[in-house]
Amino acid sequence: MEMAMVLGQQVLTMLIYLLVGMVAYKAKIVTYEQSKGMSAMLMYILSPSMLLKAFKMEYQQEKLVELLFSSVASIIAAAFLILLARYLFFKKDTSIAPIERSCVAYTNSGYLAIPLISATLGPEAVFYSCGFLSVFNFLVWTHCQRQMSGGRASINIKSIITNPNLIAITIGIILFRFNIKLPTIIDTAVSGFGNMVGPVALFVIGITLATMDLKQIFFNKRAYWVCFVRLGIAPALLILFFKVLGISYWIANGSIVINTILICSFAPVAVIITMFAQQYDLKADYASQLVSLSTILSIVSMPLMLFVAQLIL
Repeated sequence: MEMAMVLGQQVLTMLIYLLVGMVAYKAKIVTYEQSKGMSAMLMYILSPSMLLKAFKMEYQQEKLVELLFSSVASIIAAAFLILLARYLFFKKDTSIAPIERSCVAYTNSGYLAIPLISATLGPEAVFYSCGFLSVFNFLVWTHCQRQMSGGRASINIKSIITNPNLIAITIGIILFRFNIKLPTIIDTAVSGFGNMVGPVALFVIGITLATMDLKQIFFNKRAYWVCFVRLGIAPALLILFFKVLGISYWIANGSIVINTILICSFAPVAVIITMFAQQYDLKADYASQLVSLSTILSIVSMPLMLFVAQLIL
């Protein structure tokens, strides 16, 4: 219960960041074009710094085992969500089915979940989220892209190996495994950039929301159903599935690892879904609505689902 309350407070803080972004845009303090620069900064500087910061610890064999365990648990969670979306909730092939299936399977874990993980489980838990992000980034550029393209897209190896987050995780693993310490000045800069992820990400989302017609976001009944599946039903079924597997007890420190994976899985729809929708001539406006609505609703759903997980697991 205490963890869920901390998460609730943190999400409300993030809501303030989002509202400030909306107000800043409406007051013409910032423009939409400037927010694109902020998004690039998030992708190429802030998010990799946050992940690199997570590896700032002494090497221990147990930690490496726990990181591998987080990757295995993330593969299980991803496969479960993909199958759930494809064969249970959105079986019928329609023009919007690829968007809805992808929205259930892929979350905005990098920008929203990780700051919450740090606040509720501690900075050490961000280390475990690297397993989830590695699996997520691989699947986004393989399964998700092919699903959104209707099978037309080939696997983009370059996008996988040049992904800033994966590069940061790879460097972090090397530094961690060989106990290499960054110079103090660089280490301080990396930590400073990493701490900026949550505020900047929500600020940018606020700007994006301010440019949209809120009536389209809040009065689309179909969008509420998809968000209910993404934020409520799918996470609840994943919690039950993990309970049946007894996965929290597979290793000594399994509980905190699984809570980390679950928070990543509770996050709203991944922003990259909109990018793929634009690229493959799907309904990009509908994808944007799902991203925006799920982000707003996650303020309530993420603390609630974590509370449910604490009761069940």
